[in-house]
Amino acid sequence: MALLAFATFAASVASAQTYSGKITSSDWPEDKGLESDVDYSLTYIESTKKLNFEFTVPCDKKINVAYFFAEHGFGETTIGNPQSVDGTYTLSGTTGGAFALEKGAETWFTLKLVIDGVGDIVTNRIPYKAGEGNTAEDTEAPAWVSDPTAVASSTSATISVNANDNVSKTLTYEVSEAADFATVEATVNGKANGTTEIALKGLSPETEYTYYVRVKDMAGNVSAEVKTVTFTTTAQAAVVATYYGVFYTNAWDEKAKVDGKDVTPQINWKAETLEGYNDVMFPEELSEALPDGAALKFCAVIENVGQVDNKVMAATGKANEYTINLS
Repeated sequence: MALLAFATFAASVASAQTYSGKITSSDWPEDKGLESDVDYSLTYIESTKKLNFEFTVPCDKKINVAYFFAEHGFGETTIGNPQSVDGTYTLSGTTGGAFALEKGAETWFTLKLVIDGVGDIVTNRIPYKAGEGNTAEDTEAPAWVSDPTAVASSTSATISVNANDNVSKTLTYEVSEAADFATVEATVNGKANGTTEIALKGLSPETEYTYYVRVKDMAGNVSAEVKTVTFTTTAQAAVVATYYGVFYTNAWDEKAKVDGKDVTPQINWKAETLEGYNDVMFPEELSEALPDGAALKFCAVIENVGQVDNKVMAATGKANEYTINLS
């Protein structure tokens, strides 16, 4: 059972300049590009001299990885393994590099997408002026839509959160056991005004935990209200079988594409079934990420059972987080 409470702190606000616009078909080279418009916003944070970016990309094919490059000292930022929601990708992040821009300074950026079955596509240089053009000062902190909830098992828990913001479409959630967030156990980006799940692993069975949760927008504004969520993990279920084996694609010589590159189809793994469950659950990461949604098979040696071959499954969820249904 999860218990909810909240604490109120002074809102942290940051002076920011947001530039928003669209990438249209004319912004791509003539031979390849996207037909649909891409909405974007660039937020220059004056306190950190960094650039937050957010692109809403309609694409019916899988985008394996994306790269945002901004002129001057901002450099290139990689967005790895982006996830699609109803055929739309939200690509967001913060540049690693920093640069002092004056309001009205002219500069440019490019967006590169690596699309499954298509390859690389890169925009032309797209100009913009810092602090000008559809510009809004963003000093308003995000607000919670609903209280966080938690569902716990014996050694893990999932916290579900939902907040909204006046400007940012992507929010950053931080989870900490400390009220002052001196240490952060998890940081997850999620879509504004939508449920985001935060996974906590490595917990102890039959133990009560309390975590603090706060939310930031792309301008760095922090919510005034910090939520807390309390839950108790369940008892440890008995391990009734241990599986060892490999995943592979339908043909042994076929390559699986992961993050835009070809990888060996054989992926070593170890998993366990627990008493009372009909699923194989993975307590540890795979040696390589499986392609999301790919049609795969697996074979295994099961202790006290023997060899199991050619069981069909589908990889779902985020990289290295998979469940095989055995029923």
